[in-house]
Amino acid sequence: MTLFAACFIIIPALTFPLVVLAYFLQLNRKRREVDRLMTGNTMSRYVKAYGKLEEGEMFSWYCDWREYILPVTLNTIVVSGTIYFILVQWGIITMDAIPPVIQASGGIPLSVIWGLTGAYIWGQYDMNMRFWAIDLSPNALYSIWLRFLVSGALSYILSNIIQPPFVLLVAFGLGAFPVNTLSAFLRAQVRQQLKYSGEALQTEQPNLHMLQGMSPEIAERLKEEYIYSAQQLALANPIRLLMNTGFEWTVILDLIDQAILYNYIGPKIVDVHKAGIRSAMEMSGIKDYFDDEAPGDLQMGIDLIREVAKRLEWEEVSVKNLIETLYTDPQLVFIWQLWEDAFATTQEPESPAIDRNAA
Repeated sequence: MTLFAACFIIIPALTFPLVVLAYFLQLNRKRREVDRLMTGNTMSRYVKAYGKLEEGEMFSWYCDWREYILPVTLNTIVVSGTIYFILVQWGIITMDAIPPVIQASGGIPLSVIWGLTGAYIWGQYDMNMRFWAIDLSPNALYSIWLRFLVSGALSYILSNIIQPPFVLLVAFGLGAFPVNTLSAFLRAQVRQQLKYSGEALQTEQPNLHMLQGMSPEIAERLKEEYIYSAQQLALANPIRLLMNTGFEWTVILDLIDQAILYNYIGPKIVDVHKAGIRSAMEMSGIKDYFDDEAPGDLQMGIDLIREVAKRLEWEEVSVKNLIETLYTDPQLVFIWQLWEDAFATTQEPESPAIDRNAA
């Protein structure tokens, strides 16, 4: 094996350990941000909700370098091994005996090479984007080598279906899709060929898109954290999302806040937006108009309940019950307190959540 061939095999695979090493230097930025947020009231509230952690344990709990060893090793082996077999097939590396894998396949088809190349390039793109967003989790690294294998297999299948040169473009583009998208496509094709419909399961329709700011990219990232619905997001641990994703702290709190309200009123959350209410905090805040002695505030509270009842097509007493329920909801109180802490000033915050907690 020549030095050129050895470098051609090793260098592309070295990107994985090198990027991960640089990523842990990049994590210092997130550590400083977390340390800033998890001080004072925020930390005490987190401990009350999820239990006590030792000093420095929170960061190591979510960012343990040992969890990166296996996915980095797998990516390195898969990329190096693939390049090695391709170079053997092309005759750049000469051997007395051709590896059985290449002999059995009759050589690696050009479409598969394009598919593997696309998987590598798109995997590098995804890894670099997550690096700068400080969102390079072990799970993301696992998906790269899996995408590599799935893209190669699908490219081989498509080479017998789609005619060149379009098959090369399609094969290259397969690597741009997440592994779950590729697996869903493969399952659909198998079901179609087998004419298998399976048992019809009654499940809730996707609803994350009903929340403002829920882009396809954010929804896909939440799925990586096993959050598939508004109900799961409403009950999620916000600190875990902060540590595991690259989302801004206030964005996480706002999405959870909206999800809590969606759990109660469903798709009608869009109609309630027209009343100037977009989250559970704003809905529960209507109660404060009735706690204020000012006549104008009392009338405002009455008018808001009537407006919300009309848009929800509910009885006014049901809206009042919703407001009371949200006002004492433990998760909402927690989120409200964290929201206040995110915009902490030298003055004592006056939100209903803080008042409730003191009471």
